[in-house]
Amino acid sequence: MPPRQQSLIDDLISIAAKFPWWVGIALATVAYFVLHYIATMDIALSPSAREISVSVTKSMFRAFALVLQYVLPIAFLLGALVSFLSRAKRESRHSSASQVAVTRSKVDPTLTLPASGEDLYELWKSTGFPVTPDPDRWRFELLRTIDWKRFEEVCAEYFRFRGFHAVTQSHGPDGGIDVKLYTARELTRLESVVQCKQWNRVVGPKTLRELLGVMTANKVSRGVFVTSSTFNDETSCFAVENRIDLIDGKCLLQKILELPAVQQERLLKVATEGDYLTPTCPSCGIKLVKRESRKDSSTFWGCINFPQCRFTLNA
Repeated sequence: MPPRQQSLIDDLISIAAKFPWWVGIALATVAYFVLHYIATMDIALSPSAREISVSVTKSMFRAFALVLQYVLPIAFLLGALVSFLSRAKRESRHSSASQVAVTRSKVDPTLTLPASGEDLYELWKSTGFPVTPDPDRWRFELLRTIDWKRFEEVCAEYFRFRGFHAVTQSHGPDGGIDVKLYTARELTRLESVVQCKQWNRVVGPKTLRELLGVMTANKVSRGVFVTSSTFNDETSCFAVENRIDLIDGKCLLQKILELPAVQQERLLKVATEGDYLTPTCPSCGIKLVKRESRKDSSTFWGCINFPQCRFTLNA
């Protein structure tokens, strides 16, 4: 997918937001005084041709400085504000998570916080505590653990940040398309189709062949396949030959971490909205429940609308 072009102001705000808030204020102060000095300096006029060219150059610098003495400090200050708000929100999340941990420890003194590599869902259910874990930042484990529907919504929101008009479907048959991408200028012309698979197994070429069939049926020349897992070599070759962009789990995480802090926070909120660890029924759009098989006592996910809906998922 071609990246959305950002302006210089957007880049400056993003750079300043990556530093502590006081760095942005310092940059704004230095930028103002340096540019204000250039904007107010006197330019001596001379009749000689050489001196005239120097004077013209200085005048150009002075004209730029007249504008930039306000633009740059404002951009740096906005970046400082974003940095401050992001830090405050992270501290608030951390404080909330600490309060939950304290409450849990009162219920069960032996309970400890989960390690980053453990299964969030199993740890949450084993505690019997009604509050879902609230991650404070993006991790690879989060992409592999969240509900498939949350994963799909994260992908859609990411493409919106890249300048596309992304459309998803709440539930029911989707025709092999999880996200439809339109350009901001032509909302009626389908630009690309996206397939999202929140899997833990390697993606083979069979799934991409199905996506190619969907692309052909919708007369779309480009497709995107996003997964929380990885692709094998045969799949990668097939994608190159058929204009399909591949985004695996680690690549998606890297793309998210390259976004401005505010957009990262927004995506984290989308990923962890509601009961984000329990899978959703694709037919009914409601959360599944764990059931036990009568044959071998194994557990599986089933829809509460059974027998009208017979969708199941391995637990």
